[in-house]
Amino acid sequence: MHCVTCKDVLTPSAHFCPSCGAPTPINAAYKAARGLDCFWLEEVLHERGYSIQVDPDDPNAWRATAPGRPDMDFAYSAASRLIIIVVEKKPEDPSPFGKIKGFQYLNAANNGLHFWKARWDDEDNTIYFSFILAVSDVNARERIHAIACPVIDEMISSCA
Repeated sequence: MHCVTCKDVLTPSAHFCPSCGAPTPINAAYKAARGLDCFWLEEVLHERGYSIQVDPDDPNAWRATAPGRPDMDFAYSAASRLIIIVVEKKPEDPSPFGKIKGFQYLNAANNGLHFWKARWDDEDNTIYFSFILAVSDVNARERIHAIACPVIDEMISSCA
């Protein structure tokens, strides 16, 4: 068996090419971590009705938008091998009473959640939800769906 990318000889049990790191045909459910598009996140977001705009200056920075849903920002850091996901929620009531309700919501969110955290930004009167996903050399589609999907769904429903 030969690597499709670099044509190097592969062992029958190889999941990735030892020369270039490309997934082998027997390992089609896995992708090597190289950027946001390698994490199955585009598929996850499209399934939830989101469209993606890639930052023209950085292909590892996305903004996902969907009608009637909160916008989501994604960034992949190759150096730290982390994906940062941020969702923002503006309180409907901009008055001081609305701010108090926002803080109560923030405290309830942070006390009840394990995977992501919420913070208040006083300058723009917004609650930001963030989640950091560590990635490995190999990311299985099933793993991404099992970990990222429930968190993304919870963040979306909390911001609705």
